[in-house]
Amino acid sequence: MFCSKCGIENVDDAKFCKSCGTNLGFSNSSTEAIPEGVKGWSWGAFLLNWIWAIGNKTWIGLLALIPIVGIVMAIILGINGREWAWNNRTWDSVDHFNRVQKKWSFWGVIVALLMPFVIGLFAAIAVPAYRDYQHKAQEVERERAAQESVAEEARLQTQNQVRENESQSVVSWSSMFKQNTYNECADRAMEKGDTNGVVFCGCLIDKASTTISEQRMRALETDQEVRAEIQNIAASCKQ
Repeated sequence: MFCSKCGIENVDDAKFCKSCGTNLGFSNSSTEAIPEGVKGWSWGAFLLNWIWAIGNKTWIGLLALIPIVGIVMAIILGINGREWAWNNRTWDSVDHFNRVQKKWSFWGVIVALLMPFVIGLFAAIAVPAYRDYQHKAQEVERERAAQESVAEEARLQTQNQVRENESQSVVSWSSMFKQNTYNECADRAMEKGDTNGVVFCGCLIDKASTTISEQRMRALETDQEVRAEIQNIAASCKQ
């Protein structure tokens, strides 16, 4: 039992305090068991909450770790923390208790004052670093987009070139086909002295046009091959 006046611990059945002589009585009320100078607001419990709770064996204070609930718990610790700490630990005296709690309050205030500085320092380091990271990421993205654009443009140019070459190839082979057809027609007409050469030419051109496909024309590599193909067709035309 602690003396309500001086805080000195006495034996449980003592009637008077061995230090100051105060009548201790025999009440078991927890309120009367707390001496003067213990109750009051605790800045240490309020500001350091769960850390203070561990140091003072007030385990209910660990609820301060729970989001939202922690705010309410910190206020409750500030109001009732000193009483809970007094009951949960063994103290030499009220003076000893108050010295310890003053240290908790001192460091709680120090931490509260330093916290904005620490947060500001962290922000001063982290924000520029994050912005630099974002800037570099954007540059990399722009470079990648530019490379993709160049690659796409090159691909389209290649496609257009291939199509143009194919178109020119078709025109070239078509012209070769017609030219050789007319040449063969003229040669035959001159050799035979055929006054109806027009009929022969019409037959030759018609059959050559329907017989030699575009794929077949592309497979013929020279004028001589085209001419030989046409000659084969011409042989089936009546003179």
